[in-house]
Amino acid sequence: MLADEGRVRHLLLGILEWLPLVVFAYSGRMEVALAERFFLGAAAALVTMPLLLLLRWRLNPLLLAVNIWLWLEALPFLISLPPLAEALAALRETAFFIAMLVVGAGYTALSPRGLFAAHHSDSGQVRRYSLLVLALVGLGLAVSIMFRGDEMLAAVLPAMAVFLTQMVLSARLRHHAAKAREPAA
Repeated sequence: MLADEGRVRHLLLGILEWLPLVVFAYSGRMEVALAERFFLGAAAALVTMPLLLLLRWRLNPLLLAVNIWLWLEALPFLISLPPLAEALAALRETAFFIAMLVVGAGYTALSPRGLFAAHHSDSGQVRRYSLLVLALVGLGLAVSIMFRGDEMLAAVLPAMAVFLTQMVLSARLRHHAAKAREPAA
């Protein structure tokens, strides 16, 4: 029964970690003004991040980058920061990928977990997979520049490719770790 409770906890905390991005995205479907969408997403991040840390959840580095991006985008609407507002307005969706690239590069360089929340024994494989995800983030950045202004093509589809790849590679790392723990036959 404890294993099931652990899975439920993992699922619920994982959903909670995605909540700021979901709030931002869904509010767009409801035709909420962009400034309010950023504010709602940033507010959700401000609530969920401390809660996740308090519950000792290992944050997904790319979702942490998304939360930082939401905070940066909301900030000029809360206090007067014309240079930041102008830069973010010019970058549009590209700022999303810049945040992921900066945070992702930092985690890849400084953390043994790289871009994966769980610890894996094969640090070389973690580094290779992290670099692969970072390359996809870089590709997403290029796509966001080419399709600037089209939220679906410049942000949603490239971000989905990045996050799905990160999830698949994380599952592969867990699979390799489980095989390494199996006793030799």
